[in-house]
Amino acid sequence: MKNTTVEALKYFKQFSKKSNQEKKDEAKITRLSDDNLVENQQLLERARMFHSSLAEFRQRRLRAFNYYRGRQWSDLITDDNGETVTEENYIQGRGKVAFKHNIIRQLIRNIIGQMLSSTTKSIVNARDADDASLSEMFTNTLQSIQQLNKRTLIDARNFEEFLMSGMMFNKTIYKYYDTKDKEDVFTENVSPDYMFFNTDMKDVRGTDLRLIGQLIDIPLEQVVSSFALNEKDAKKIRSWYTSVSPKNIAVNTGDMGSQEMANIDFYIPSQINMARVIEIWEKTLVYRVYAHDKYAGTYSSVDLSLKEIDVMNADRIEKAKLAGYSDEEISNILIEATKRYESVWVVKFLTPFGQCLFQSETKYNHQEHPYTMTAYPLINGESWGLVEDIIDQQRNINRSLAIIDFSVGVGAKGILFVSEDSIPRDMDIDDYADAWTKMGSVIKIKTKNGVPLPKQITTDIKNVNIIQGVLEMQMKAIQDIAGVGNAIQGHAAGSGTPNSRYVNEAANSSINVKDIFNTFNCHKKEVDEKELKVAMQFYKEKRYIDISGNRYSEEAKYYSPEKITNFDFDLVISEGTDTPVFRQLINEQLIKLLDTNKIDTKMYLEVCEQPYAEKLLAAMKSQEEEVQKNAPEQQAPVQAMGNQ
Repeated sequence: MKNTTVEALKYFKQFSKKSNQEKKDEAKITRLSDDNLVENQQLLERARMFHSSLAEFRQRRLRAFNYYRGRQWSDLITDDNGETVTEENYIQGRGKVAFKHNIIRQLIRNIIGQMLSSTTKSIVNARDADDASLSEMFTNTLQSIQQLNKRTLIDARNFEEFLMSGMMFNKTIYKYYDTKDKEDVFTENVSPDYMFFNTDMKDVRGTDLRLIGQLIDIPLEQVVSSFALNEKDAKKIRSWYTSVSPKNIAVNTGDMGSQEMANIDFYIPSQINMARVIEIWEKTLVYRVYAHDKYAGTYSSVDLSLKEIDVMNADRIEKAKLAGYSDEEISNILIEATKRYESVWVVKFLTPFGQCLFQSETKYNHQEHPYTMTAYPLINGESWGLVEDIIDQQRNINRSLAIIDFSVGVGAKGILFVSEDSIPRDMDIDDYADAWTKMGSVIKIKTKNGVPLPKQITTDIKNVNIIQGVLEMQMKAIQDIAGVGNAIQGHAAGSGTPNSRYVNEAANSSINVKDIFNTFNCHKKEVDEKELKVAMQFYKEKRYIDISGNRYSEEAKYYSPEKITNFDFDLVISEGTDTPVFRQLINEQLIKLLDTNKIDTKMYLEVCEQPYAEKLLAAMKSQEEEVQKNAPEQQAPVQAMGNQ
């Protein structure tokens, strides 16, 4: 299995024709170097500190995951002997059952279902009215990328992660698809356990992000195939990873290593047969010369000094004077240059010891790193998910169940008190008990003065009713916090409840999670923008991008890179335009227009959302072509008769 992160390196230089600027940038690329070990080790240590500062977040994420997974008595406590044990082991050690009722899982699944049912579409709008014809092509391009990456699937899992931890990470690169034998945009979810970033960031938009990276554990041979260009390079890489042996067998314990991932080490991989590669993107300041060449009409950074530009200007002035140019004309052919700092993103793929496998300024046209990150709510620098908000209510529910079980367990339940003198001589106590519990049985006894009759005792546990009231209160509280009331869960309304009230209850209960949905939609939009920008950069040839089930103009079915020069766009996520209810409303409106002759049948079929529309359109087109083909044959005899 290939690692998509390091695979993307080969596409950093994916240009059919390289400009001077691109050639200059290639000269700044560093490969397989150990010259700057001290600098790289300092960078690694900064990244390690950021990763370590997220340790408390990773533990909270693991705790939320355990509660979501059903391991709700896994918190550590100190028992009577002073030993550290889990709550479940402590309860079982006292001969009790650790009861739990996993409400968290049920509520989170409901919220994920709400997200999936609120189907959205990403639509690209051109800022320039003259480019409006390209909007459909780019919308089609983006939606084809989403289908290729199964975004519906990975977005649902990313949303699930977001509800548990409050963080989401996506990575968007350009890679080769083995199964499809083609190169295309690739987006994946990245676990927060493997991510690190400058944890002093405060802006929820990420504008103060200056360092971000990922821990990558892959087989050594894959490191070699990704970074080595020849056998000499391969030998050098293997010398850096002498402690890694592919023959070693690594075994993960637990549920696919969830505990190990939460306590992942920065330098040492969790599996001894894997090689650790540390990818770090850092924003740095570069002192650059920007030149405005009035004669060529260009403005860009140049690999020239100010003195070299002065020499070029002097040469132009001399030649212009010989050609008889005026001073005003000469001023219009000179180069104006300034020197200033520019903020750029630089990537380094490092070994744990500081050797550099690859280093370069970002080659993405969006001028950033490939990650899309969202931390919620990022108040006072902290992030947490919805699950963490409802853990206390879940614990109270479990405790209430445990108390009810204990109260019922210690209470008297049908105990029979019987005097020995009341037991017949031909029966022992066991026979008496069997006869007492047998339906329709008769026991012969002799009553004596002062001997009480047998009496059965059942304790009336009044405290259980109080506990059940507390349990119901906690159940309601957890639904209110999560914004998942009975109406939004689809429970039947009580008798006599008006429909309008039921609809309002469902709408009002969802207000509690509206902020979560809006944050997730903003994250999706950023991923969409990055996908589209990567496609615009690396799609160098015309390609077919038709979307199954959608109807577009013939021009929009193909991506044409020659049409997108200086194309500027806005990305809009259209809410609820792909739901059955919305499609039904559209069809009803179109039928009204068709009945009133405002549109014809062909226009109706081109716009409506009916399963038969595409076949009917094809049949109508075929019929029109047949009519046009036969028209000259029918007109020829008429013209011949007219000539007679």
